[in-house]
Amino acid sequence: MGRRIRFVVYFIVILILLLDSYIYFDLVHLFDLPSLNFTLIYWAVPVFLLGYLIFLIKMQPFDRKNPGVQNSYFNFFGFFILFYIPKMIFAVFSLSENVITFVSGWFYAGNIDLNAISWLGTGIGLLLFALILYGILFGRFHFRMERLSLPFSDLPEEFDGMKMVQISDLHLGGWKGHKNKLKKVVKRINKENPDWIVLTGDLFNYLYQEIQGFQEILKSLHAREAKLAILGNHDYGDYFPWNSQSEKNLNFSKIKEGYESLGFQLLCNESVTFKKNGERLAVIGVENWGLPPFHQYGDLNQAMSELNGKDFSILLTHDPSHWKAQVVGKDGIRLTLSGHTHGMQFGIYTKKIKWSPAKLKYPEWGGLYRQGNQFLYVNKGLGYIGFPGRIGIRPEITVLTLKHKKRA
Repeated sequence: MGRRIRFVVYFIVILILLLDSYIYFDLVHLFDLPSLNFTLIYWAVPVFLLGYLIFLIKMQPFDRKNPGVQNSYFNFFGFFILFYIPKMIFAVFSLSENVITFVSGWFYAGNIDLNAISWLGTGIGLLLFALILYGILFGRFHFRMERLSLPFSDLPEEFDGMKMVQISDLHLGGWKGHKNKLKKVVKRINKENPDWIVLTGDLFNYLYQEIQGFQEILKSLHAREAKLAILGNHDYGDYFPWNSQSEKNLNFSKIKEGYESLGFQLLCNESVTFKKNGERLAVIGVENWGLPPFHQYGDLNQAMSELNGKDFSILLTHDPSHWKAQVVGKDGIRLTLSGHTHGMQFGIYTKKIKWSPAKLKYPEWGGLYRQGNQFLYVNKGLGYIGFPGRIGIRPEITVLTLKHKKRA
């Protein structure tokens, strides 16, 4: 076990023990609970979590090339979030009560009953517990269809009305045991009878083995004209502890083969031009390009090198930060499609309110953005990474229809 992993494990163990000890005594006092009976119930959760963590580290080290192992760590993280975010909220309110009581004692000799603060913390904690539990059990499979009609004055008229379905960030390692859910996604996409299907990266978490058992399902995705894809930051295997560079390269090669085995044309810093009755539309696909600490494998100039600079163009780039950094102002690129952010799998997304902590890092984190005559659409992803759930940010299938502005 590496030094960094040991530090994380020790930190989690100490946090569990200290936090649970503090809250245990606070709850016994607040609710006047019979300590013996309550003890058996209360300590069941931390004992289970610590036992689960020890089992994972000893029996299923993360560097085993088995997607199920990585999924087990995600599940542990989900359990940890489920039980300890609400507890941390309660602890904050409880500590606030104690601090206020202590400080007020300097000015007021009487007793101040501030139990209401702890009660408020309990209520908020229970609400968060319910929301997180919902996100794990149901939210990650509560699929949403986003429909947009985008008008362009310079769209070639032969492509007017073209329907395109965008999917992104499937992270297949998290679908283990949920094949029927993925079949549901495929059925909904095929029902749209799209002209194109575009996949904007992160089909995988780390390992090419994640695709096993899902090939036939995803092969059945049907588009009338084209299925196009690009790579996302997770598709390179950069976040897995490989034994050698050659081992990592082999995994990456098989991941690219995995995309192509599903019938997708994988665009790696290259473009493809579609022609209809003498009119042209180009699709540009770059490898992952992100702001540090993410790698910048993408080369937009190389991807556009075979274009004439006049064709109406659509760019597929996984990370939306690429748009403002290099795309805005590029002649011809009218629409950019990205993913990557997942909307941080937490937030609010309605017609009137759109907010997520993802906004702190990505100003363009989800939905449609415009600058001048250029559009960016950020898909919020179909899968998950890390936390095995979604709260308020539903997994998304995007249906985009391109319209000639004179006919819109």
